[in-house]
This record gives sequence, C-alpha cells and structure tokens, in this order.
Amino acid sequence: MTEGLDDVVGELQRLGADADERAIKRAYAKALKVIRPDEDAAAFQALHDAYQRALAARRSQVESADESAAFAQTVAANDASQSAAPVVAAQPRIRSVDVALPPQPDPRHALASMLREGSTAVPAQFPAWLRAHSQDWSFDTRDAVALRFLHALREDDVLVCESNVLAMYNLLGWNDIASGVDARELQWLAERTHRAWLQLPAQHDGLAILVAGPGRDRPSAGAIATRLRALQTPRSRLRNLWSALRPDRAKAVVALMGALGCQPGVPLPKGIDSGQANFWGGQAQPWHRLELQVWLLRAAVLSTVLVGVLFPAMWFDGYKSLLTGSPLRTGLLVMTAWLLPPALVLGRFGRHALYAWQLAPESVRSARPKLRIAGVPLLVGIVAVLVLSTYRFFLDWIPLYILAVWLLAWQVVRIAQFRYYARRNSRPPEHGSGLFFMVVGTALFVPALVTSIVFWALDLRRARAMRWWSE
Repeated sequence: MTEGLDDVVGELQRLGADADERAIKRAYAKALKVIRPDEDAAAFQALHDAYQRALAARRSQVESADESAAFAQTVAANDASQSAAPVVAAQPRIRSVDVALPPQPDPRHALASMLREGSTAVPAQFPAWLRAHSQDWSFDTRDAVALRFLHALREDDVLVCESNVLAMYNLLGWNDIASGVDARELQWLAERTHRAWLQLPAQHDGLAILVAGPGRDRPSAGAIATRLRALQTPRSRLRNLWSALRPDRAKAVVALMGALGCQPGVPLPKGIDSGQANFWGGQAQPWHRLELQVWLLRAAVLSTVLVGVLFPAMWFDGYKSLLTGSPLRTGLLVMTAWLLPPALVLGRFGRHALYAWQLAPESVRSARPKLRIAGVPLLVGIVAVLVLSTYRFFLDWIPLYILAVWLLAWQVVRIAQFRYYARRNSRPPEHGSGLFFMVVGTALFVPALVTSIVFWALDLRRARAMRWWSE
C-alpha cells in the first residue's frame, strides 16, 4: 500500500504543477477507490494532504498569471497614452482688479469710541451703532481691536452693561467656538463688567430697583450713593460699627452688596473695598463675630440709656433710695441696669454656640471632644452652684429670681434633650402634652436638673460603643 500511495502522491504533485483543477480532482477520486479511510487512516490523511497541496499550487499559478496579464495591459495603455498628442485646455483670461481699502481707524481710538458709546447706549440700539461704525474695518483692524478689548476686560478697565458687552462679542466674532477664546471666561468678564457699570452715578436709579426688589420701597438715588460710599471708602472698624448701629442701615448695605454680586469666594467688582466688603458681608451671616460686635455696641448704647434714665429717676426722688436703702442693693441695681443688655446679647450668642457645639454631627470633628461629652453634667453643676450661691441676694425679687432660674434650668434640659434625640436622627417633641409637662417640671429646679442628667446618661450609654469622644 505504501508504494501505491507514493505513486499517487507523486502524480498529484505533477498535476498541481502542470494540469488544471479538474485533472487533480479526477486523480484524487480514482485514488479514493484504493485508499479508504476506514481501512488505513494514516494513508488516507497523507493522500488528503497531497490533494490540498496540489490544489493550492495550481490556484497560486492561476493568480500569478492573471496579475501578469493585468500588468501587461496597464503598461500597454500607458504607452498608447504617451504616444498620443497632448491636448492643452485654453486658459481663461484673468482681469486684475485693484480694490483699495478705505482708511482704517487706529485700534486704540476705535476701542475707546466703542467703550464710550457702550457705557451710555441703550442695549436695543447699540448693535446697530456697532455695525455702522465697523463696516469698513479690515480683518486686521478687527483682530487688533479684539486683542485690545480682551486685555481691557481682563484688566477690569471696562464699564459697560452686560448686554452691550455681548454685542461687542458678536461683532468681534467671539460667539464662534473657533475664535479660541474661552466662553466661560467671556461670560464671567461680562458679568464683572456689568457689576462695575452699575456703580456709575447714571445707573443709581436702576440699582435702586434691584436693591428694593418686589414688594419693598425703592430707595432714592442719594441713598444708593451713600451706601456705595460705605462700600467703596476704606474706614476704621469703629466707624463701621457705628454705621451699623441702626439695623435698617446694615440691612440696606447688605442688600446693595447682593445687587452688586458681592459674594464669598467671588472676586469683588471694581471700586469695592475688600475690608468694607468683609465687614458688611459679616453682617449678612447669622452668628458671625462681626454681627456679635455690632450687637454688643447696641447693647452698650442701651445700657447707657438705662443708666441715664435711672439716675434722673433717683434725682426726682431726692436720692431717698440712696440715703435709706442698702448701698449694696443700690449698686447691684445700677450694675444690673448697666450689664443686663450686654449679658443678654452674650447669652444669646453663647447659647447658639453651645447648641452648635453639643449638637454637631459626630462625623464632624469638634473642639475639645472629651469636654464635649461632659458638657451636660458641667452645665448642671454650674447652674446648681449659681442658684445656691446667689439666692440670698435676691430675696426681695423672688419672682424675677425664680423666672431666671427657670430659664437656666429650661435651657439645660433642652440641650440634654436635643442632644439625646440628635444621636437618634429624630426631632424632639415641640408640642403636645410631653412638652407641657416638661415646661411645668422645669419650674421645679431639682427635677429639671435630674432630667438633664437622665438624658445625658441615656445618650452616653448609646454612644459608649462608638467611643467618638476618644477620637
């Protein structure tokens, strides 16, 4: 079988080199009658491989012959085209036209004219003025004006309303994304220019409308000018505090800052002093230290008024209270009249700071965490010592003294209660029978302090596993 296989393989190789595919297939079919796959699998595999190689060799020869024929046809066609006479198309006659550009303006003068007109022009009419005055500009002139305009915007030397600035953007081609200028920067520059333009004297009436808002009285142009001077002129801290003594004046200046876009983290408009902006901006933030300073000054003025009323009242009485009464009691009365308003202000701000410190989320790192966990017991001890050490001095004013003690005990209970509920992401009761009994129970001094300790102990028990006070 091996000799017959070798003969068949050799015949297939010869046919792959000389014959066509049909002759190769006939020879393969004739060999399959002798070599069967179920009888000799190895011989059949060798025959099949020889058959595939013969077909591949024959197909490769056919493809090479086709490529040679195509190449010969291409060469013949090129030779024929080169031997033919070239045809030259008639060139059209081009007539040269000499176009003379009109005289171009100086870019500096053109930009100055635009800015001068834009600061006073009505936004609806300014685009037409721009088209009329720029129709003869060349591309070089427009690019030069655009470069100077962008430099002036970045240097904050433009006082034009936002609508007219956008019209200049369109004229200079900056509304096209292909201009290469950042659109966000252009929008921010237009807004900053508009805020500076609002400070011009001619725009005070419009600024008054923005400050007033809907449903409020519109201030006069003179009032707007006065408030602007308070923001533009550097002043000492004491003078600013005195200016903010009237609450309505402070609110008016804060409203003006809002209309001008003076916000934290945003660059100030041109002409606004940073120190003045920081001071009046602090008045707009609740519980800010600058607001505390203003309220202390108001309390000092009120204390002076109270003492000033107290002494004339004693004079009309012939100073009998000084002659017949206890000097200590009289001194306490005067000191109370003097210190009561500042004490109320400090108590109000201190209460807010204490609540913020005790009720802050545990995820927020706070000052003195170990003292914070002991805050409620410390408050209970301070109130108890204060009550027990001062009651003998207020025997003649027992109702007022009881009211003051009740207020202190009520605040301690509320801090402990708020702290307890804040750890459980729920709100304490603000109405209903529970709140009523708590208010009544607070009038009893000792139960109120005990209730505070109970709330604190329950809170501590829940937070013991968290160990947030040791962080």
